Amino acid sequence: MADDARQSLPDLGSIGSGRSEGLSQSFDFFELLRRLERRGGLFGHSGRLEREPARLGQHVRLSFSARDVVDFQEAADNAPARVTVANLGLMGPEGPLPLHLTRWVLDRLSQRWFTGADARQTSDTTFVDFVNILQHRMIALYYRAWADAHSGVQVERAVGGRVRAMLEAMAGIGLPGTQDPELDTVKLRQAASLASQVDGPERLTLYLAEAFKVPVQVKEFVAAWISVPTALQSRLAKAYAALGRGATIGPRVFSRRLPGRNDLKSSRPRGPTRSSILLWRL
Repeated sequence: MADDARQSLPDLGSIGSGRSEGLSQSFDFFELLRRLERRGGLFGHSGRLEREPARLGQHVRLSFSARDVVDFQEAADNAPARVTVANLGLMGPEGPLPLHLTRWVLDRLSQRWFTGADARQTSDTTFVDFVNILQHRMIALYYRAWADAHSGVQVERAVGGRVRAMLEAMAGIGLPGTQDPELDTVKLRQAASLASQVDGPERLTLYLAEAFKVPVQVKEFVAAWISVPTALQSRLAKAYAALGRGATIGPRVFSRRLPGRNDLKSSRPRGPTRSSILLWRL
């Protein structure tokens, strides 16, 4: 059975965004850094330290830790947020440095230079601060490798990461010249069907139903004669009378596309404009 010393995961139903979200050392290492990135900046991608969400450092110890995050301090004044971890680092029982160096660092941290002063202010943290300069980048890249391998973390970002790039390529909007703000959302939702090289009724109906927000049904191998009103029949020197484009002969045309009967309100597109839908080719 689990006891009180076990590290509990945060409630997945209370995920928020922004600085109003309360963060603490009770969070898992990856979850804490993931939520810090929502405030702005990326670990391992920002380049300079001041562009990253927080400073990362190691908790010096000789025993094995039961949790990943030992301490978390919110940003105050000009000081950035700080995260002290125990899951990896140069010192400690799991680190590559000899244990006698860790004992020496702990001895320096335990010394008090002024009687009655705060231990955090008077302990000698010189060596730990120097090592954390190197370890910040190492810990940040460790998290970055995990985040880039999880699609759920990538899609939280505004650009969407590699997952969105792959979906855009599947939907045919991977290049800037092929993108359309009115249709991109619809195409991304139908990326799997659009990536298929086989044309079929499902591919057509799914896209049109998503774009127009109306039910669409295709009856295959059924054609019919469509009557053309007198006012719309082709006449020489009139609009839509170009040969091979819109010109027709007689009062009816043979077509494999027979639209169903809907009222005007339900037939109007709700989302992309009609011209954008017609210009896009399946």
